[in-house]
Amino acid sequence: MAGSFGCNNGTKYITSNTFVENQDYQYSFSGSSTGNITVQKGNNGYYFSLNNFLYFVDEKTLNATPLCNKVNCLHDKETDQSKLAECNAYLSDNLLNTDYYFINKKLYKLIDESYFEGNKLIVINSIYEAQSDGTQSKKIFSINKQIKRWIMHRGMIYYTTDANSNVESYSLESQNTKVCFNLDNLGLYNPELSNMIAYENNMYYCVSGYKDEKEFNDMLDGADISPFEYIFIYTPDGEEEYTLSSKLSRNGIVFQGFLDDNMLYTDADYDEKVKNLYLFDKNGKSIKLNYKFKNIYDLYYEDDSFVYIRSAKTIDDIERNEYDVYDKKGNYITSIDFPDGFSNEFFMGDNKYLFYLENSEQGTNLFCIDKGNLKNGYAELKIIYSKN
Repeated sequence: MAGSFGCNNGTKYITSNTFVENQDYQYSFSGSSTGNITVQKGNNGYYFSLNNFLYFVDEKTLNATPLCNKVNCLHDKETDQSKLAECNAYLSDNLLNTDYYFINKKLYKLIDESYFEGNKLIVINSIYEAQSDGTQSKKIFSINKQIKRWIMHRGMIYYTTDANSNVESYSLESQNTKVCFNLDNLGLYNPELSNMIAYENNMYYCVSGYKDEKEFNDMLDGADISPFEYIFIYTPDGEEEYTLSSKLSRNGIVFQGFLDDNMLYTDADYDEKVKNLYLFDKNGKSIKLNYKFKNIYDLYYEDDSFVYIRSAKTIDDIERNEYDVYDKKGNYITSIDFPDGFSNEFFMGDNKYLFYLENSEQGTNLFCIDKGNLKNGYAELKIIYSKN
């Protein structure tokens, strides 16, 4: 069951179809590989979560410090595991639940408060609200299930408790919970939610699934059968508006971001080595864009100023992370040679900085690049966090 904790603070959330800073989900800060939220834009800087701690980075100095003002607290240098949770910057023991959000000048983080009663595990996941400096933390929502994925957007918490579970929403204003996306009604066998994105006045759900139980079991037995993939576009209240499916193959459709308030997506047939870029406009039309991918495994990102292409000729090349940067007219500017690695993450960021996370056996590094220098072909990788 879910609980409410009197979190209505009188905030009025805008519902018009335009991006609202400080109220909307920051989709451009979700990771390229997992969709996890590692970096968030805040007041005069950025927050990032790594190794279960939350840090603040001053946007001018790019110095990173743990978000905790407790006297004598050792923060991320604490060696006593029992004292870690005493630090305001500590997020959670559960590595799946270290996403957090900066919304309406406040921080929201998910804490796993599960415990044992004898041999029985009592599962409790709670969301806490804190001031931008990490103080005055208070519980605003709790559920007796483990939250696998969650996002915040315009005063709403959207969450799932399993890849096959429905998406539920919790309103900070009304304190009501309801199902806003029902996987059981899609007509798919074993449907799985791979990602959910909020943008302006819509929710975007990326789902895969099989035609029936036989097809699913044949796949488990080794048959070369790919799932069907879809992007479902819903209103925040749970009303379906549009459904997009791959035109080229079962599993080729991938969400790519937004351009001029319209969604970008790619559609690929990996057997035929064909891949196209589409724009889905607000009138419900898919428009094929005049862009030719050199390689089927290329990745495409676009922000207000640049286009970023990661080239990969084969699936084995996806661990390579060299990005070519172009201006909006398609003119080549420069290349960025990020550290290689399959689990590394590219964050498109805002108009000032893009971010890149390196995860390796040697440790963790968070880099940023000043986009102001990109226009002149200068792409310096600056380390803002490093831990071996």
